Amino acid sequence: MIQVVLISLVVIAIITIGTSSIRNAVIYNAVFSMAISYTFLLYNAPDLAIAEAVISSVITTIIYFVALKQHSVFTVFCHLSEGEVSDKHYRDEHHTHIIELIKEFCYKQSLEPYFIYTTSSSDEIIENYSYELIMEDGDDGMVNILAHVENIKIPELREYIFERERHDDINFVYIYDKVIEDAVEEE
Repeated sequence: MIQVVLISLVVIAIITIGTSSIRNAVIYNAVFSMAISYTFLLYNAPDLAIAEAVISSVITTIIYFVALKQHSVFTVFCHLSEGEVSDKHYRDEHHTHIIELIKEFCYKQSLEPYFIYTTSSSDEIIENYSYELIMEDGDDGMVNILAHVENIKIPELREYIFERERHDDINFVYIYDKVIEDAVEEE
């Protein structure tokens, strides 16, 4: 039994190190701590098992999640014009490619991308929710990416996307205190 637990510790540690998602790494770390607690129980050290379970598995995980909540979540609302809320609308090649570019950018910036699919209008999202980006279909196959002008990551994201993607069908739109204006790019 101990060998199985020890092997699972190694597997969990490798998974924790290998994940690209910060949130998943925190969860795997909590699972690793619980497995360590169980290992201490198998070695007849209940005092260490309780300390490990309470401190590392619970308190440390809560602290990590509070820190992640406040600092590194990059929220992207994907506005669906009509129909039921699902990601099938954004599975076509162009949308998928833009979403993948946003994910790559976030991982390079140590941000956790969080995509929310909704039928709420852009105005409702701007008024009622905290966001970094709002993606929506524009006219003539354009994809509008709405972002608040004061978000310091947006110029970097814009440059990142335009370096890797043709941008004749992507339109960045800046939001100034709930007033939407098209981004003007001189090239």
